[in-house]
Amino acid sequence: MSDPELLIEEAIGLYEDSAYQGAYAICKGLLKEEPDNAMALCIYGCAAANLGNHEKGLEALKAALTNDPRLVLAHKVLGQIYFTKGKPEAALVCFSEAVRLSPERSDVHMFMGEVLQSLGKPEQALAAFLQAQSLAPDDPQVQLLIGHLHWKLHNPAEAERTLDRLIKGQPNHTEALNLMGAIRQETHRFEEAGAFYNKVLEIDPNHLTARLNAAMVQFELGEPENAIGHVDHASKQSPSTRLKVLDALIMPVVLRSADEIEFWRSRLRDKFNFLLGSDEHLSDPLNEVLHTQSHLAYQGLNDQKLQKIVAETYAKLSPELIWDSPNLALKRRDAGKIRLGIISSNLKEQTVGYLTAGFIERIDRRKFFVIVITPPTPPDPMSHAIRSSADKVLDVPFNLLEARNAIANANLDVVYYPDIGMGAFTYFLAFSRLAPVQCVGWGHPVTTGISTIDYFISSDWIEPPDADDHYTESLVRLPDVGTFYSAPQKPLTPFDRNKFGLSQNETLILCPQSFYKFHPDFDSVLARLLQEEPDCRLILIKDYNDALNKIFLKRFTESAYPVLERVTFLPPLSHQDFLRLLASADVVLDIHQWSGGRSALECLAMGTPLVHWPGPFMRGRCTSAFYAKMGFRDCIAGSEDEYIAIVKRLIHDQAFNKHARDNIAATNDRIFESEAALRALENFFIEAVREADNR
Repeated sequence: MSDPELLIEEAIGLYEDSAYQGAYAICKGLLKEEPDNAMALCIYGCAAANLGNHEKGLEALKAALTNDPRLVLAHKVLGQIYFTKGKPEAALVCFSEAVRLSPERSDVHMFMGEVLQSLGKPEQALAAFLQAQSLAPDDPQVQLLIGHLHWKLHNPAEAERTLDRLIKGQPNHTEALNLMGAIRQETHRFEEAGAFYNKVLEIDPNHLTARLNAAMVQFELGEPENAIGHVDHASKQSPSTRLKVLDALIMPVVLRSADEIEFWRSRLRDKFNFLLGSDEHLSDPLNEVLHTQSHLAYQGLNDQKLQKIVAETYAKLSPELIWDSPNLALKRRDAGKIRLGIISSNLKEQTVGYLTAGFIERIDRRKFFVIVITPPTPPDPMSHAIRSSADKVLDVPFNLLEARNAIANANLDVVYYPDIGMGAFTYFLAFSRLAPVQCVGWGHPVTTGISTIDYFISSDWIEPPDADDHYTESLVRLPDVGTFYSAPQKPLTPFDRNKFGLSQNETLILCPQSFYKFHPDFDSVLARLLQEEPDCRLILIKDYNDALNKIFLKRFTESAYPVLERVTFLPPLSHQDFLRLLASADVVLDIHQWSGGRSALECLAMGTPLVHWPGPFMRGRCTSAFYAKMGFRDCIAGSEDEYIAIVKRLIHDQAFNKHARDNIAATNDRIFESEAALRALENFFIEAVREADNR
């Protein structure tokens, strides 16, 4: 027989060259003669694991460490096996021992960092990755992991610096380029993101992740046909249900004309109907789709049937979505407080956070125990205030199985989603039955179509008479305004017109909504107003996404070209400058198809007349409720002609303008921190729980 040491040396060489089969064969033969040879057991186990036989590798490596617990390679590969098998705690023990035995090895620090990250210990993981980098400064895998973790820790600037160094050294590193694109995409630099994804696709046209990321960027840039092209390419490369769903969801962010609305709605309907009748399966819609049909709401039509088709299709494609909490059968103690879970990804510096914060803080704690439930989100002052005012905060992972189990253990009586439809997490979570009573507010003011959402909570002052036909949920028409919002303070300093190139003498008409909320039919109303009022200037506020600004401007030009020189597009404003602008405007305009919510409240808080023409759906009628509460209706129109007439009267009739401002200033306190709205919501929850208990 050959010298065992030479055989071991040969096996190690083969293993290091990734010739695992050869290393495995040599050690297998050697172990017949020397079954307790620790190094032979180690290489044999490592080779077996790399050949896919984890159980044989596990057994051999444990035996190797029994004979020689100092074998760093055995600890490392054993840790990798445990990690692969979903046992991160056991893996961490192995990597920790490997680090103790050989602290100069960068790879074990790197692996330990990956395990720590999986265990939800990102700061410790980053320390491990940085230690690995100090030992191997040019290791691209370590740099990539550091960049990715900085991104997950909501530190995009540091992530970009790390990835820049990596890309300078390896300009064709597709994973680094793709990650750089993802960071740009998340921070709304869509054109830059697209350039990174295109670079990846130049290097590797079959890079599926970059291809889908490029599709989503084209969607965000308002180029749905380009997005469809990327999805089609991916489908030819790797057909899947996921890609069929993503394709069906694509539509314009900013509508290019009213004529295209029916095309995109029919396209979505036909494709989801096809999927509904198919045998396709979607295993994890949250992570496979990451997208919703939210832009249907801005098209000015009844979405009830479409939303229902989409929801029924998801339930068919992914039966795993339909899940009932095992705790539903538990009887609530009659004398106990109602356990109210408020679930949203937007309980932060976002309109939903502002509209919900007051309810969370002020709901009667003698009757309710309030649990705020949210997936991972970057902290900000509003999220901190909301969390501080809750009785309990439940942070759930971005994973449906784990999130719904955690929520089920909270034994909720009521689940209240302030919004469903803007993000994938709450949309797909809503398919689960987590409480006897489940309801949604109007943070995204359109029906969900989801059968497990029992109630849509709205206001009788907002909804039109035929509103029941707009929802799959039971519509709850509460009295009062439906919000508990604290009035913002009027800024001490006025809006600086000079700063934004505006004349001191021009009459300013402001329409402060995002461009995707402007229905194409409203363009002609604005153009008519400017044509009839040659001394006025219309103020619009740009989107952070310049591609959408260009699409809107191109569309708007078709209606307003003769008067376009009297339209000023301001850059995105700070909140204080936005309030100053509201306060200084001569007139503020509501959009017929999409009324302001938070912006309407803030406009009225500034005392500025807001001209409102109620639309056919509640999303175009919020201001109706505010004016009804104030008892002031002189700025509400019943038609386009009346809308234009009210604006013109506010411009030319100074007595009427003063009358409007005086009335708004005298009564706007009624719409803020409305105890009646709060009590109405509380009473609804109490009655809904009582009915559920009696079922």
